Amino acid sequence: MQRITIENAAEFTYGMEFSLLDAIEAQELDIRSNCRAGFCGDCKAELVDGEVVCFQTQSPLMPLQEGEILTCCCRPKSDVELRFKEQLKKMSW
Repeated sequence: MQRITIENAAEFTYGMEFSLLDAIEAQELDIRSNCRAGFCGDCKAELVDGEVVCFQTQSPLMPLQEGEILTCCCRPKSDVELRFKEQLKKMSW
């Protein structure tokens, strides 16, 4: 099982979730997301370290810079470290 580290927010083990986005939400972290299909870019993160497998092709509407991933479209291939533009916090119910 791969370790997921989110800068200044959390560290956890990736289980059998569909995507990194699902795994982050399972940790009750308040991550922005909208389309869950790679079109909106809300779940974009910087891949600081590690490797991911992208299971959906990148939308031409959402160009990514070197080192950026869409968490809704990726699974970890190794332990990964992610950085988000806005710090993730625990959801408040």
